[in-house]
Amino acid sequence: MTAYIPLLGGIAVLNILLTLQNIWPTPWVRPVAEISIEIAALTLFLAIWIEFRGPPGKPIRRTALAVLLLLIAGRYGEITAPALFGRRIDLYWDLRHAPSVAAMFAEAVPWWRIAGLATGVAALIAAIILAVRYALGAMLTGLANPALRRRAGLLAAATIVLYAAGLGGVRTSA
Repeated sequence: MTAYIPLLGGIAVLNILLTLQNIWPTPWVRPVAEISIEIAALTLFLAIWIEFRGPPGKPIRRTALAVLLLLIAGRYGEITAPALFGRRIDLYWDLRHAPSVAAMFAEAVPWWRIAGLATGVAALIAAIILAVRYALGAMLTGLANPALRRRAGLLAAATIVLYAAGLGGVRTSA
């Protein structure tokens, strides 16, 4: 029974980070009761990997961590940009203006506020990285139990099938 706790905790943390909604018109976010298809796919992938190849090594763990962090950053950008700027960000057209905006920001804001903001953002990013790393480790701990791994894999596969059929009310983060 105790093997359920790490697995459910890890899945819950990652699911929350991939289904956040924006509190309009601020950069703040709030959790919502949705299911991330990406986490279902990750759970199924890890369950199959562990079933047939054993515990994943560092390259798989690091790749999963990097992909999750990219998905989380993409989700945050997708839900926050329209609230702050009134439209989506188009990297092709908008990225060329980034140096001008940064220079304007540097001129208008005192250096100590920029340093404080940079420190706060760095601390937040570090906290998110640690949370995702811990959640991924908790998932792997739970998936080490063969019976639980098979149940989680079946539930993840069912979630993916329901999503593909359009019946599950499952929302993607991208």
